[in-house]
Order: sequence, then structure tokens, then C-alpha cells
Amino acid sequence: MSVISVKAFLIDYSEFSNSDNLLIQRKLALAESFTPYNIWKSKQRLGIMLLTAHYIATSSIGEGAKKETDDNETTYMKERKRLEGIVSMGLGRTT
Repeated sequence: MSVISVKAFLIDYSEFSNSDNLLIQRKLALAESFTPYNIWKSKQRLGIMLLTAHYIATSSIGEGAKKETDDNETTYMKERKRLEGIVSMGLGRTT
């Protein structure tokens, strides 16, 4: 079970309210597996939600909710990548 419920996800991403709850739950679990707490810390929840939104938007079911930027990337993934940069800034430091 994901650290984020389908209900909580839909509060922030209501554009997916017509998506199947089982699909959302599966995508939440998948996104969580790529967003470990030991790396993401306080940003984990947002990282999971952005990646889940990207997964749904790029699925055949999410076509209506897809938001793409000029470089043909969802706005969710663009924001996730920006957040990844913030999260990774402190990795590898020993002091």
C-alpha cells in the first residue's frame, strides 16, 4: 500500500478524478518505488504525486488530463525533474 491514498492524490490532482482508482493505486505504488524516503525525505510525498500524475497522464486512460510542455514532456515530469535536482543536491556530501 502506498504512503499516499487515492483520495489524497485526487484532492491535489482532481484532473484525474475520472481515472480508475485501481490504476491510480498501482501508479502510486510504482511511483513510490522510485521515490525512496531515505533520499527524498520531506519531498517524498510531492515526488510520488508528480510521478504518479505523469504515469497516468501518459497512459491511454489519462489522455484527457495530459499536460504537455513545448518539449513534449508532461508538466508533471518537468516539475519532478526540477525536484529531483533539489533533492540530489545534498547527496554524496560527507560534511
